[in-house]
Amino acid sequence: MGRERWWVTAATAVGIASAPMACDGVTGPTLSEFELVEAFRLDQLEPDDFILTMAASSNGHLWIGTFQGLVLEVWEGGVLDHSEAATSGGSTPIYDIFVGPGDRIWASDGEGYAVLERGDWSWNPTPSYASFPTLVRSVAVNPAGEVLLGVGNANGGGLLLFSDDSWSPITPANSRLPSSIVADIDVGPDGDFWVGTLGFQGRGGVARISRGQVVLSLDGPGDGLLYPSVDRIQVGDDGAWLGYGIGFIDQLGVPDGGLQLLSEPTEVLSSHFPFATGLTSNRIVAMHLAVDGTLWFTTGLDEDLAGCERCLAGIGRLGPAGDFAALSALNYDLPPNGFFPAITEAPDGRIFVAHDRRVLRIVD
Repeated sequence: MGRERWWVTAATAVGIASAPMACDGVTGPTLSEFELVEAFRLDQLEPDDFILTMAASSNGHLWIGTFQGLVLEVWEGGVLDHSEAATSGGSTPIYDIFVGPGDRIWASDGEGYAVLERGDWSWNPTPSYASFPTLVRSVAVNPAGEVLLGVGNANGGGLLLFSDDSWSPITPANSRLPSSIVADIDVGPDGDFWVGTLGFQGRGGVARISRGQVVLSLDGPGDGLLYPSVDRIQVGDDGAWLGYGIGFIDQLGVPDGGLQLLSEPTEVLSSHFPFATGLTSNRIVAMHLAVDGTLWFTTGLDEDLAGCERCLAGIGRLGPAGDFAALSALNYDLPPNGFFPAITEAPDGRIFVAHDRRVLRIVD
């Protein structure tokens, strides 16, 4: 298990197992509903570096942020390094890359954030507020030009909103924000921000921010969430998809994690579990809501395999009709503990997945 014999040349299939694969005595299906090919291989990365975040711009180029602080623009036949202009100059991770209105590229690192506009980068230190850490974990921009930064670490933080030419903090102390540790931000079709927060001091969940105000806040199981911690969020016309990775929870023999749809406008929560495929865990690592309504996601290994032998890392999709399909070591030549930190969609509908120093493309 886990032999990486599957990396070949671009446009070559990664390879489907021709017979059931066993993992701790468990056999899985022999067929997969989609395949993987290698799209890009970033051999210029150092051995201890890897892709951490990824987004696609309107010209189909992929924008990649790495663990060692590189910002790369990648397309067929080329790689352009923007690191010197787009970062603080250190080797801190690029935590988030966001393609904003006007195809502006936004990137966040350990000291601040940068924006690429009309070919020129401007890097900005994190706006200074008392007790706020400098670490920008996530960045998002809506069509109105408002910028929302998720700032913080394991000791707290919150949100910084740029609106009406000034910055203002949004924290649990001055708003209904469930937690000060921001995990992910997305922008809805109406321009509202949706924020997933991790559990902190017993609280955590999801918030909706409209015109600088938290207008919706769900905090943990008491409000219907699977867990008091939302790791990933994607918003579409039907509502907000919530992804639970909850790495700090490990229940013996239980597939931890899952997905929920917070429907609009009813605000009803419906739960979905990738483990139902018998191929992968429920621990959501990355998500992308495609234009056609398909929710693509990646999962991580559920470390306690006792009684949960099928809780492997994988790549999956949840169709608009509620049907799951997934790849893992049980039906494909993937490592059972692979790390797939990012998944995104190009304008032509191609879906890309990051793994290590390579980018895979999904082929139906």
